[in-house]
Amino acid sequence: TESKALTCRFGTLHVSAATYLTSQAVTCVSPQRLELGTVSLHVTNDGDRVVADGHQFFEFVQPHVVNEMSPRYGSISGNTRVEIRGYGFIETNRLACRFSRSSMSSVVDANYESSTQISCISPAAMSTSNVTVEVTVNGQDYVAVPMLFEYIRRPVVTTMTPVRGPVRGGTTIEFSGVNLFAARASSVRCKFGDNQIRPIKVTDTSVLCI
Repeated sequence: TESKALTCRFGTLHVSAATYLTSQAVTCVSPQRLELGTVSLHVTNDGDRVVADGHQFFEFVQPHVVNEMSPRYGSISGNTRVEIRGYGFIETNRLACRFSRSSMSSVVDANYESSTQISCISPAAMSTSNVTVEVTVNGQDYVAVPMLFEYIRRPVVTTMTPVRGPVRGGTTIEFSGVNLFAARASSVRCKFGDNQIRPIKVTDTSVLCI
């Protein structure tokens, strides 16, 4: 029942005031703890009377830190694989990334790769924009990446000229289209099989490679 004495007890020593939501749910804030590890969690009312003891446990873990993201931009249609590096990542079913702008946000599942790297797939966006990217390991506490992710218009290649050349190589090939990232020429590549080649010229509508 609702009571001003409703508390959450973490282990045997730490007590946090709880907020009554319904007859089946309360919320409370975990206290600071110097040691890592798992403790029992009880909800009590009027002091020592335990009102919820379902053998629940809470784990105190090292706070995770994020410091790098690559790439830092992707198409507004989404589906860009974004790598996020830092430390303190743990493999849980609550590991996720949140892409946020103003009051709008999208949460997507993250893939655990190591304690220092995770990845997630960017969701679609309504328009070009810069958004904040945050990471959570528990679905509750989010840590922001210290740089923004930019949504850009999807590049489209419409033609390639010529379509054949000698096996010795050396043929200049022009790819024509729209939104071909002239402002980011240093990151544009032409891929021939498994070989990635830096272009010799890039505009918004044309890319030249040899």
